Amino acid sequence: MKRCAFIICALFFAAALLPLGAQNSLTGSVTTDDNSVTGTLSGEAGSASVTISGPTKGDIATREKGGVNPATGKSTASVQTPPNSFGNVSIGMDIESVKAELLRDRRFGYRGERDVSLLAGENNKLIETDAARYSPYPYLDRCWFQFVDDKLYVMSINLNQEKLDHYSVFSALCEKYGAPTTLNPDKAEWVSDSMIVDLERPLCLKYTDKLVFDRIQSESGVEETVAEQNREQFLQGI
Repeated sequence: MKRCAFIICALFFAAALLPLGAQNSLTGSVTTDDNSVTGTLSGEAGSASVTISGPTKGDIATREKGGVNPATGKSTASVQTPPNSFGNVSIGMDIESVKAELLRDRRFGYRGERDVSLLAGENNKLIETDAARYSPYPYLDRCWFQFVDDKLYVMSINLNQEKLDHYSVFSALCEKYGAPTTLNPDKAEWVSDSMIVDLERPLCLKYTDKLVFDRIQSESGVEETVAEQNREQFLQGI
């Protein structure tokens, strides 16, 4: 469809090259390649061979795949799917596997069981690390790893604002994953079928299991509906 539209526009443009008022017609062969149309236009005033170049298939693919990085203006034709991991810690891992990876990766400043706590709800746990105090590496700050049913559901990685800035991190994310799905003053968000990746202000990377998030939101909506029905029943019984 895009190629046909380009050819039609090219022929209209070619017709304009001959003198006004002449009876013009396209004769001979018309050939097209990846980015041009060639033909011969003849009429009362003479004839002309015309070749007009247009966008290549690569140009079209680049525009359809996400256009340009909104931060840098560079092409985002090779964008990747938003990730489900930071380092070797991946969403969906069980808590013992996450503990083992945190011990191996000294960037997080994980100190063992003292950094693990229980949250409200069955099998909901939280690991909180303080990389700024307990890690020799400079780029991370406090990090949180939240588990639901013993699986890593959300991880929040606060970055050291003395070493990194929001614009640099945002530009790097756009370069890899394209323009964000949503953008507002509080955060930029990249969404895939299975993941939500946020860059929150002031400077926090947040990775969320979208499937678990949608399930929790749905269950929360059901609970609210039941509570509201109970409220109405109470009011009616007064």
